[in-house]
Amino acid sequence: MTSPDTQSWMAREIAEIPEAAARLTGADAQASLQALAGTLRAAEPTSISLIAHGSSRHAGAVIGHALWRCLGLPVALEPLAPGGLPEAVASGRPRAVLGISQSGQSPDLSAAMAAARGMGALTLAVTNTPGSPLAEAAAHGLDMAAGPEQAVAATKSFVNSALAGLWLVAHWADDAALADALTRAPEALRMGTGVDPALEAVLCDSAGLFVLGRAAAAGVAAEIALKAMELCGRHATAYSEAEVLHGPAAIAVEGFGVIGLVQPEGGAVLDRLAQQGARCYRVPEAPLLHPLVDPLIQLPPVYRALEAATRRLGRNPDRPQFLAKVTRTH
Repeated sequence: MTSPDTQSWMAREIAEIPEAAARLTGADAQASLQALAGTLRAAEPTSISLIAHGSSRHAGAVIGHALWRCLGLPVALEPLAPGGLPEAVASGRPRAVLGISQSGQSPDLSAAMAAARGMGALTLAVTNTPGSPLAEAAAHGLDMAAGPEQAVAATKSFVNSALAGLWLVAHWADDAALADALTRAPEALRMGTGVDPALEAVLCDSAGLFVLGRAAAAGVAAEIALKAMELCGRHATAYSEAEVLHGPAAIAVEGFGVIGLVQPEGGAVLDRLAQQGARCYRVPEAPLLHPLVDPLIQLPPVYRALEAATRRLGRNPDRPQFLAKVTRTH
């Protein structure tokens, strides 16, 4: 357990999110992003296969939504079978394969990337560790530039992997509005440093949780749900405001918590679940930079509440039980 008087690694790394995000706006990072965008533009892939696990998979959902919205490209978050390839890659259709991993150490990701590259797919790895097996397996690598991360729970590496992907989309699509929002994102991420007791209470006192988010917020909602399980020991599931009404809402009664990353029209769903007895919390809206960026700006206050709730529950936010920083799956 981390003493309340001792700042956890997780808390330090949450505080470093704005600085990490700002590194992606630097000249060297931008040059790499623009070069990779040019490579992708020239290759003209008809679709994207994305391979990732855990928080990186949720960052991939953020990026995938942006690829669909800005470029009209279908994106498959590939479930990797042991020793297998993404099915669409094996089919030989023109395709790019994007792998995302903080450590780049998982053997199944590296094997799939190497095989896809061998079959002629355009391969790109976004990692926090240049020189890792995944980065070496891909033809092209992109450093997410999050900096060293000690806590098991990914925070700044999740945000930077999503931002790096969004920067790549902005340059690939020549989307000036998205690029402008990403340039302003580090400053927006600096806003606020406190913990909302209401959100902390939902995380501590609920028997189970739904986290609601739609479109660009879906990947962020999935990330919050993962962290609630990893850190607070609460079973949590992410849904869109529409999906939750198609069955899952039946269990959102007294003792159940709901966290909403919802647009104004989604507030009606939270109101309905509150009327059923669920304890509902709506994450405050971020400064409106861009629909693809705004959900990421909402995330640091939730991370801070998760860290505080974990300590209040007598758990260690830096070393969740049964988990390790590097997870190797085959």
